[in-house]
Amino acid sequence: MQDNFGDKCVRAELHLDESTPHIHAYIVPLNDKTKQLSHKAMFGGDGRQASIKLSKFQDSYAKALAPLGIERGVKGSQATHTKVKEYYEAVNKEPLTLELDRLAPKQGETAQQLFERIKKDPAIQTINHQLADRTRMIGLEKRASRSAIASSTASISSGLV
Repeated sequence: MQDNFGDKCVRAELHLDESTPHIHAYIVPLNDKTKQLSHKAMFGGDGRQASIKLSKFQDSYAKALAPLGIERGVKGSQATHTKVKEYYEAVNKEPLTLELDRLAPKQGETAQQLFERIKKDPAIQTINHQLADRTRMIGLEKRASRSAIASSTASISSGLV
């Protein structure tokens, strides 16, 4: 961030509140010549130009963080964010109770049949994928943390800090 933006980067914060850890960086798009705010001067004129430039920033940032085991997000992802209202509606309802009621054993269904039906249920598959994703991300985060600590310890030991 420092190499690309210098003192135009006024803040960067790590977010661990979602299944994918990420960093929000706050950049002041100051035009070096006019000293006025200008997104266009920093990122380009049209949306496509800016998108390409921002993608290149993400590539270079990922390259800089690769030694810590941090990988770039999916390039060109069409992922969308959940709207705040939808998020809180989902959080405030009782999903487990609703799922248990919906997935209750049917008359004459054996335990094995119930188990197979639950495994094939799209909602349950989604939950399982999310849990697996979260577990993977926790592992990656721990690995990155250990690498950062080892790197900082090595820097202190060698007198670089």
